[in-house]
Amino acid sequence: MTAATQHCLKGNSLLKSGDYSGALRCYEAAAGINEGTRQLNMARCYYKLGLWNRAVTALKIVTSNNKDIQASDYTVIMAWCLLRVIEKDNSINDEYPGTPPLDSDLFDFVTHGSPAVALFGDVPSEAERLRLEHAHARATAKALLNQGELSNGIIALQTIPVGHMIHSDWLFLIKAWHALGHHTALIDGLFSALHYDSPTLAATMAAAHVASRYQLGQYRECIRVFETGELRDTSLKVTCKLNTSLKASSEILKHVAYSHLYLQNFRKSAEVLLNGNDQNQCLPSVLIIKSIWGMSTSILGNADIFEDVSPKVKETLAKGMSMKWSIEEREAIDVSDMTDPVLTDDLDPKTRLRFQESATQLGGCLQYNGVEGFTKNVRHHIASGMGILTFVDQLRQDSFKVTDWQQIYHPAVTWRKLADVFDIVEYSSRLTRESYESGFGCQTPIQIGDFVVPKYAAYRKRCFSILKKELPGQYILTDSQIDAIRTAEDGPSLFSVFNYNIQVITRLTDNGDGLVEGTRIVLCSPDEGKTVSLAIRTASTPSRTSKYGSLLLKCFQGWKADPTMKSAFRCYFCFANLQPLTRGSAACALTTLQAMIFSSTGQLVSLPAGLQLDWEAILTPSFEDFYAEVLKWLPDQLFTPTVDINAGLTGTLSVHNALQILLVDE
Repeated sequence: MTAATQHCLKGNSLLKSGDYSGALRCYEAAAGINEGTRQLNMARCYYKLGLWNRAVTALKIVTSNNKDIQASDYTVIMAWCLLRVIEKDNSINDEYPGTPPLDSDLFDFVTHGSPAVALFGDVPSEAERLRLEHAHARATAKALLNQGELSNGIIALQTIPVGHMIHSDWLFLIKAWHALGHHTALIDGLFSALHYDSPTLAATMAAAHVASRYQLGQYRECIRVFETGELRDTSLKVTCKLNTSLKASSEILKHVAYSHLYLQNFRKSAEVLLNGNDQNQCLPSVLIIKSIWGMSTSILGNADIFEDVSPKVKETLAKGMSMKWSIEEREAIDVSDMTDPVLTDDLDPKTRLRFQESATQLGGCLQYNGVEGFTKNVRHHIASGMGILTFVDQLRQDSFKVTDWQQIYHPAVTWRKLADVFDIVEYSSRLTRESYESGFGCQTPIQIGDFVVPKYAAYRKRCFSILKKELPGQYILTDSQIDAIRTAEDGPSLFSVFNYNIQVITRLTDNGDGLVEGTRIVLCSPDEGKTVSLAIRTASTPSRTSKYGSLLLKCFQGWKADPTMKSAFRCYFCFANLQPLTRGSAACALTTLQAMIFSSTGQLVSLPAGLQLDWEAILTPSFEDFYAEVLKWLPDQLFTPTVDINAGLTGTLSVHNALQILLVDE
């Protein structure tokens, strides 16, 4: 009899007698026997000693080493230990992110106690059974979150009664509601969490509440919450007082400052940020506000929004970085002169309302329908609609001569800049020269680790398939690597073929002046393959932008000569692939497409549910293939809006007027 066997037999005897510490020491010394059996016995000891985390770790080894343990038994044992972990410190979500959700039929095992009694000598109480059901709901919600099914994840988590929800449940709901744009649900749902005495949760609630009020265009309520620390539900009847500092978060400060901006309280807007705790985060936004204030009386059609803001500041905002400022630089930012300008061009209420109603109807075609995460944003819709009206007015001017491709998109881009101040919209070519020449552009994540971004979940498999298809043609590979690529089923397995970041170019377009890069599909990892991300990225280099610019100018001139649907969609296809903006390229491309169609036919296009036109353009091999797919649904999606094409001349509108039109908080 080997020493390992002797230790194991002694451990069995001590386990039966209730000496779990002694039994554990014996099993730890019994290396060499069946590892699955040893780990299972150690798990029993850990369980009895209340070391739930160690029990879980031991049980993870069991099924791979002991075929006598049924998978269902293993899952229930895991559930039993995880229940104890949750009962102890609620750490399961962070400590064991890979734990699979529990199948509902396994609750029968737990309820009757068969595997638990057999392996642990424990019988569940009703309270324990309920806690296990709640653990099941949490695991299911997290799995759905990782699959990009946030709505179903919320439904799963809300099966837990409010009184039994824990801190991490509310953080999950806040994250999910915010990602889906369910701002009203978020505001009202937070009131159920107010009985928690948690500074962290209170701070998160405050930030989410302020952000939701801002996104809903409820600027005055956003400011009131900041100034009073008092939350109100959407009925404005239920209130509560938050015991947390709202000035600690630069994100909260920006939402409040930009609320003041849309109300055209310019100096107050800047002062909110200047009084914040993190000046490195806030000062770039002060310069953005000061820029808009400085051109508030300028004619919008002639205005180059953010022209006077330095490329470094714009790059800092675009990349979400913190910018270090010297004392001299801080002192140079003076807002004492930011008195509200004397304005003589206020729009009368009827004119303002006419613009808002017309623009809202036209801009509603910007909306992607049937896709989680793309929720209605009235401010963006108004901006898109006004971009369409401005484009139409611009075309009518005899003096309008297009000599640069950016002139074509100036109406859409200008209105989007004013409507999306929080996330700066700017051409990548107007950031620092170093950034532009290195190819900085818009990067859109599709999947980060296990988490699939809800907005783009429908295009994940297609992107992954294109990536696998294009790799052999763009990398020098061995036969074994080619075989591994062919059989790879997910990001981690494909990344392991290379063990470094990889990318492919989706398409090369010949514009008569050489080849132009399409969008890149990227597979990358910041931690040597532990977390693998799939994304698309646009490299906005000078040469690429120049070549696309020539192509866009050529396409637009072709549309002006013969304004057909095909020529309008050709312009859209080029701009969507160029992606020249730090944010908002898809919205500006679609706004201008709608404007071109509206100006020539009086009609608009309502996109089919589930279709994201920019992704179709990016992932389709050529324009002819793209347009062939468009023709399959286009005839049924055209409609004539009730908006008069002469709804109102926009040529005399100032930046101040534009902010008036974008203001929906009344």
